[in-house]
Amino acid sequence: MLRFIGRVSPPLLNVTHFTNAWVVQQHQFTFTCGVNQSQRTRSFAVSQFTMSKPKVLVTRADIPQKAFTMLEEKCEVDVWKMPSPIPRDELLKRIPGKDALYCLLTEKIDKEVLDAAGPSLKVISTMSVGYDHLSMDEIKKRNIMVGFTPGVLTDATAELTVTLLLATTRRLFEAHSELLNGGWAKCAWSPLWMTGQGLKGSTVGIFGMGRIGQGVVQRLQGFSVHKFIYSGHSSKKEGEELGAEFVSFDELLQQSDFLLVTCALNKETQGIFDEAAFAKMKNTAIFNTFQGDKRKEKFCFCIIWYFIMFW
Repeated sequence: MLRFIGRVSPPLLNVTHFTNAWVVQQHQFTFTCGVNQSQRTRSFAVSQFTMSKPKVLVTRADIPQKAFTMLEEKCEVDVWKMPSPIPRDELLKRIPGKDALYCLLTEKIDKEVLDAAGPSLKVISTMSVGYDHLSMDEIKKRNIMVGFTPGVLTDATAELTVTLLLATTRRLFEAHSELLNGGWAKCAWSPLWMTGQGLKGSTVGIFGMGRIGQGVVQRLQGFSVHKFIYSGHSSKKEGEELGAEFVSFDELLQQSDFLLVTCALNKETQGIFDEAAFAKMKNTAIFNTFQGDKRKEKFCFCIIWYFIMFW
């Protein structure tokens, strides 16, 4: 379900009651553009009685065809007809006069784009969970509604997190490399070669017990993990229901055999995994899953270099 970001404080407000609107639905993805019941008289409202169709700019051609079909039934659609990001100059050229913009993470929607769009732009929809590419302060100044798709990647991200964790603990990437370069034949069936580190009896730490963190714990329940611990602003009922224990950030670092980062990126989490944080972790700990800005880039490069040279 596509949700809307409102124009009042707090910055994100899910608007659920929209009427006199056009609707585009693709499986769980629903795009509703219009006005709240209390705002029906706004000039940009798109109703069944409106003579002209709203103009929509779609920045990619590789979205589901069904979505295009449904859009075209209600709207005048301008599409960048390439399976690649729309060039910046093309975006600036096409956006003027549009009522709505359908974009992806690849498009930075900032003051320049909004100025080029002019007062006709009333709705921006991004086919993404994140919206860091949208200049929300500038958008709110113009009373533009913004839609995004929270939750659509929760299951996939949780499953891929577990996949990466298992592949790392059991050294599948290294084993695959050895298989390709002939190292497998040279190992002479060494009893400890590529044995890796098991999940059974371990302590799994989760930094950020949101939807993805909960999904990861649910998927790891069958691996005989000794204990799940998590850290964040405060304890969560969902975490307790999953049998996870709330601990401080330092305790999370010190106790985790596997530390999985599934929190949102914000001012509090940006760069939180620095040299001091890694120094508190076990020498054998495995650190998995994060957005780049949550850890210090240069320090992580040093860790990788050390791992390659001396592990």
